Amino acid sequence: MKLSAEEPSPQPSLTILRSDNMGDVMVSLWSLRWIHHTYPDWALRFICRKSWEPLVQRCTFLDSWVALEDFMEGRVPWPETERSHIVFFYSRPEEARMALKLNFRRRTGTAGRWWHWLYSNERIFFSRRHSPWHETQLNLVLVKKFLPRVWPCALDELSQLKLWSLNGNSHSAGSLRILLHPFSNKSAPLWPRKHWISLLRILGSLKNAEIFVSGLSEHQAEAEYLIRESGNVKALNVCGQFNLEEFIRFIATCHSIAAPSTGPLHVAAALGLNTIGLFVPRSPMHPGRWAPIGPRVLALTGALDCSKKCIPHSCSCMEKVAPEIVAEKLIYGP
Repeated sequence: MKLSAEEPSPQPSLTILRSDNMGDVMVSLWSLRWIHHTYPDWALRFICRKSWEPLVQRCTFLDSWVALEDFMEGRVPWPETERSHIVFFYSRPEEARMALKLNFRRRTGTAGRWWHWLYSNERIFFSRRHSPWHETQLNLVLVKKFLPRVWPCALDELSQLKLWSLNGNSHSAGSLRILLHPFSNKSAPLWPRKHWISLLRILGSLKNAEIFVSGLSEHQAEAEYLIRESGNVKALNVCGQFNLEEFIRFIATCHSIAAPSTGPLHVAAALGLNTIGLFVPRSPMHPGRWAPIGPRVLALTGALDCSKKCIPHSCSCMEKVAPEIVAEKLIYGP
């Protein structure tokens, strides 16, 4: 039906689904931030796990979001007439099937996943694993066909945009609050224990500094071990003490963070902290793919090439990242 001159054209909209982990959701939110930057008139909607709500609710550029759990029950707030297009940044078979069941008319996914040949009607051919691009840019490959202005996405320009209205570095003047997050919940290789102990020992000599070690509840004993072995009587073990909303606000009170490739690293970068990421150079876990995005970020790797399969606490390339360098960057910035 042709619209009359008095009737406004419907606002174009796009729904993005990302069903995996915290760090993956953070880089996807940066992709959406870039889409909004290049196409500000589009209504952007996001679907992710309910547990990541504190990350999503801070994004004022999103028009709405739906918990993945509700989506899988068929509960979405948009009438069928507004379910025009869904793009799967990452999905499992059952989620793509549900989008079909909910009558999203255009369903875009990567051709490398078999379920998109069954449940999607638009497939994009590209490989993430061996690509030199950042995950944020790889997400945008899925939309650049119909939103051409998103490409190329300049990461240095993107890092100057604000993801959230909440800023970090809200600690008291003159204090230095440093957060160490040695754990990755099995999502990435870890910096060796001995290096965390050495770093804690170096930071323990600082005057007027507060040192915190964070992680999940199951990391409490390991964090206590690191602190005890370092002899750093200033360091506080805060593992398991916060829910996600509280943890974001706690991170915002800090000045610097050091962590492997994990969700809190991405949160800290978005908040504007001095963010020191500890990475392996091996594909697909290298910083070119997963470095955090923010105005004060440094990704450190200890080797130009690494062919070994890394396991927690036993990665030779990460051992080459010296604790003294990490301490310097935490104190003085990247």
